[in-house]
Amino acid sequence: MVKSPSTGVATAPLRVLLAEDNGINRKLAARLVENFGHVVTCVENGVEAVAAASRGCFDVILMDLQMPESVSTPDALLPE
Repeated sequence: MVKSPSTGVATAPLRVLLAEDNGINRKLAARLVENFGHVVTCVENGVEAVAAASRGCFDVILMDLQMPESVSTPDALLPE
């Protein structure tokens, strides 16, 4: 269980998909999210993000929209 910093209420950890092409930014963002008790899956580009989103179930997708090999729109990550 994860305790919300603002309310103190315990909740289940979120499953987060993080798409970031810069390795340092990816590690930093993943570590920050993990420090809040959530589970992070990292990918390096939009193509990998679409593939991961189609294979897994994520509560949140954090995505750098200005990276190479990005999807044309975040809607591409939504289930059909």
